[in-house]
Amino acid sequence: MQPLIKRLEAQGIELELQGGSLRVQAAKGALTAEVRELLREHSPELARELRGSDGSEGESLTVEGLIDLIRGALQDRPLPIVIRPGESIVHVELYAQAEARAVVRGCPLAADAAKARLRGLGITGRGLEG
Repeated sequence: MQPLIKRLEAQGIELELQGGSLRVQAAKGALTAEVRELLREHSPELARELRGSDGSEGESLTVEGLIDLIRGALQDRPLPIVIRPGESIVHVELYAQAEARAVVRGCPLAADAAKARLRGLGITGRGLEG
């Protein structure tokens, strides 16, 4: 999403979150039909990015931001989602909450294990490395 955000900023379009909703400030004439369609299509991902779910904009990784990132990455996958033999995700919301808390508030070993599980599911972002 960063390339899209940078492209929009170069066109005089600023994005921000207000009360959890994506807000757009644009220079006159910057909101073309193509840009409006891009914003409609990518609004949830842009909001997650701005929320700081991956540590962007200098914010620290937050539990809520990480929950949104995990939920968004897993929402279209059919349940159960197999993590490894004998372990499956059967409730995305509870899984997202548990892993986010482990990453953000857990001891270093628990955080590293949660990050490894998330990477195994293809969920990545700044703050989830290592």
